Amino acid sequence: MLSSTLGVRKPDPRFYVAVTRAAGCPPDQVLFVGDNPETDALGPHLCGMSAVLVTSRPRPAALPSDIVTVPHLSALAAHINRLGSSAS
Repeated sequence: MLSSTLGVRKPDPRFYVAVTRAAGCPPDQVLFVGDNPETDALGPHLCGMSAVLVTSRPRPAALPSDIVTVPHLSALAAHINRLGSSAS
């Protein structure tokens, strides 16, 4: 989803509402992944989505504890597998 086609940009909550509409599911069923703490982690989190921040830096102190951090995109699969295991 591109902000240029929506006319709103992250972290505007309307962007995340558009994401959930495009996904066809409620926010709590969306996993937002990105590398910017404000727009890819906090923004989606405040809109009810799960978020994973990809960063090789230390975890930002202001990041809520339920936002997961991974050091590299390659670690995302293990996180998703853990989510699937805990849902069973």
